[in-house]
Amino acid sequence: MTKPNEGTTSGRSPAEATAIGAGQSDEHGTNSHTPKDEWKPNPNPRKPFEKGHTLSLVHGADSERALEARAAELRPKLFELCPWLEQVDVIAVSRFLRVEARSLILEAYMAGLIDQGGPGKVPIRMWEQANATDRLAGDLGTKLGLDTAGRAQLRQTVASTQATLADLKAQGEATKGYQEHAGNEQDDDTEADGDE
Repeated sequence: MTKPNEGTTSGRSPAEATAIGAGQSDEHGTNSHTPKDEWKPNPNPRKPFEKGHTLSLVHGADSERALEARAAELRPKLFELCPWLEQVDVIAVSRFLRVEARSLILEAYMAGLIDQGGPGKVPIRMWEQANATDRLAGDLGTKLGLDTAGRAQLRQTVASTQATLADLKAQGEATKGYQEHAGNEQDDDTEADGDE
């Protein structure tokens, strides 16, 4: 069995609540909806947002502009400290810089929250996002040789590649076609020397 005012928050019957919701005033003259003819503009309107504003920027970890700006700060330092990186590495470097920029932006924002109210002020999702970006930045940095294990792996890869190239050169020189071609070049050089 239902009570007469069940489901309403102000003790009104459902019919009264429906009437008030439709624009009729209650016994106190209040109405939950303001009629359109009573609308008044804000006497102190704000200026329109300019293109490229940062007023709605909270921390910047999801902002393309903020990430690119932070990555641009890091890029020259990275190439200065890691001379083995070349222009062919630009895609991998850009990926690393984006993730590292996101990680640093989150770290700075979280440090501010912690200073204001302690670690409990940082949302759990932000802790998770910061951990994920730190882990990914570390993995990408290792692939670029930015840590000890990554540099050792790069040296090993370069050494095995050079050995492989030397082996391929030796195999190529041992083939019959290479020997015939090399013999023809020597004959050409001998004839050129005799013509002088």
